[in-house]
Amino acid sequence: MFPWLKARGQFYFEFSVADPETEAAMLALFSDKSIDREYEHTYQRSTIFSEERPTIHGAYAIHGIDEVFLKRIKTGQCKNSEMIRKRILGSWGSDEAFLSKGLAYAALHGDEVVAVIMGTSYYNQLLPIDIETAAVHQRQGLAHQLTLHYAEACARRGLIAHWNCMESNTGSWRTASKAGFTFLRKQYVYWFAI
Repeated sequence: MFPWLKARGQFYFEFSVADPETEAAMLALFSDKSIDREYEHTYQRSTIFSEERPTIHGAYAIHGIDEVFLKRIKTGQCKNSEMIRKRILGSWGSDEAFLSKGLAYAALHGDEVVAVIMGTSYYNQLLPIDIETAAVHQRQGLAHQLTLHYAEACARRGLIAHWNCMESNTGSWRTASKAGFTFLRKQYVYWFAI
């Protein structure tokens, strides 16, 4: 498996295990490796908040990513659409699969995609979150605003917005907390060079 991963340009192997016995077995299996670890935090939110959403300052607009929005992307009406395309294809494999069970929002500055939040899969009513804001547009409240839209849409559909982030990513876990997500647990994520 490791030669195959290297051939694909992946140079690290990462794993996390919930069961302590299996975790010990995995660590023993890879005991010849130099293993790094860090806590990963897990948060969830499934409730609708009645409070008013904060507004974004400046020339930003939030859009749900639906069939109409994807047509805008395909016809070149949005700059930096790769921010969305790579997530849809990487997580869902096709637009059709994304549209059938996925959920996403984008923040646009004019006609440029500058931030995106997307569910990366669908399992037992959970939609795990992938979120990114272009560096030049950070600290504008976009991640918070996108998170509120996403979590509210999940709750309206009877779904659970699921958030994982590394403990060292303080901006990420603060965004989850500020948006009303409940902290569930932390557990180690391990990785080593292959």
